[in-house]
Amino acid sequence: MMKVGIDSYSFHRYFGEIREGLEEDPGKRWTVFDLIDFAGELGIGGVSLETCYMTALDPGFLRETRSKLDAYGLECVLAWGHPTGLEGGTNPTALEDLKQHIPSALALGTSTMRITASGSRYSPDLEPQFIRNVAPHLREAVRAAADQGVVLALENHGDLSSDGLLRLIELIDSPYLRVTLDTGNAQRIEDAVEATRKLAPYVAATHIKDVAGDSASRERGGFIPSTPIGKGTVNMPAILRLLSEAGYEGLLCIEIDTTAPIWHNMAEEEMVSISVDYLRGELSRLAATSP
Repeated sequence: MMKVGIDSYSFHRYFGEIREGLEEDPGKRWTVFDLIDFAGELGIGGVSLETCYMTALDPGFLRETRSKLDAYGLECVLAWGHPTGLEGGTNPTALEDLKQHIPSALALGTSTMRITASGSRYSPDLEPQFIRNVAPHLREAVRAAADQGVVLALENHGDLSSDGLLRLIELIDSPYLRVTLDTGNAQRIEDAVEATRKLAPYVAATHIKDVAGDSASRERGGFIPSTPIGKGTVNMPAILRLLSEAGYEGLLCIEIDTTAPIWHNMAEEEMVSISVDYLRGELSRLAATSP
């Protein structure tokens, strides 16, 4: 069965990342260990840890983090690439940074590492050239990961459509390149259910995100904020069923990014807890109806 998880980006404000003009400082700060404690107290299945919020990835820090994860029985995905990832294949330094983080995944007890290709905005006209640019760097990263038995799970990070992501999977043609499915990012540029239908056989990690809009909102130039899971436009029951039918058994990592003003008075802990309860309910219904 799939398990509920949390991506640490849900608490990006607590880690000091405030989107100017869209968010306010919550007046509190967390460490990675605070996040792990919160996840452990919720009794969920695991966490996705963003490398950008880790103070260091030295062996001592990694051992301490692994010990805390193990104490709660939490699975882990190491998430590399916020905010600009491989920078569309234009920055060799970014590629080297990715490769240097691969052993950190193993040190945390996981063989799955979420990565991103860029932080750029999706453009259907520019996507073919984007794929050609990023493919060589991605191919080299996958070779390095394969040597260590780590799967790189490339996210649809608002830069790639599901078709573009599939094209990269086909180009690299390695079992060590798979997909991180971000349901909210998909909904912002296409239909999230159809995107999931295409990508489900390749999914190795997830960002379960709900949003208060769809691709039509984007085409009108509107900002599409996220919401607690189950409060937006993403058809989560359909997506969970597609993932289950594809045999996905990993974490369903809740991710809440920039929210609409209607949610600004709700603390991250409450939004995530609402999302956890929603996913637990949907997983129970899915189990009850599965053959």
